Amino acid sequence: MFRLNLKIFSLNLFATSVVALNNGLALTPPCGLNSYMAGGSGAAFLSAQADWFVSTGLDKLCFTTVNSDEGWELRARNASTGELVADPAQYPAGIPALVRSLAAKGVGIGLGLYGAASGVTCGGVSGQLGYEELDAATLLRWGVRYWKSDNWSVSTRTTPRTKKIHDPPKQTLTQTLPPSTP
Repeated sequence: MFRLNLKIFSLNLFATSVVALNNGLALTPPCGLNSYMAGGSGAAFLSAQADWFVSTGLDKLCFTTVNSDEGWELRARNASTGELVADPAQYPAGIPALVRSLAAKGVGIGLGLYGAASGVTCGGVSGQLGYEELDAATLLRWGVRYWKSDNWSVSTRTTPRTKKIHDPPKQTLTQTLPPSTP
């Protein structure tokens, strides 16, 4: 009996340490597919996964996001705008076209993308460091629903730097998204 109570206490302790913004967004955990673990990539692969969500009814059970992990973007940013650039071989019609196609498939299926809060991702492409606000604005303009950002090559001992890295995109996204956005 003591062991059971200890587990319940541990779960309670964990749940009370959650930090979240009180802005009406992401009220439930995101559910979907991440290409990193699924063994595929590109618009055709993500579109097929979204079709599977719809055909199995998973889209009605909260599986509403398909995420492209590492490798969706080119190594270099757009030379004139500084924006991230999707790989045209994998996304021939571009990210906004894929977002529109996914949204038309089922109960609001959306696209997620990956980046790193440092200057470079684990795959060696451009990270967000120094481009936080531009990247947040670009993702919003494209209609990207989910952004997976990790701390690749950012030391966890540099808490003020890590906070500085995550605050600009967080502020841009939360000031721009309407409360009804899933």
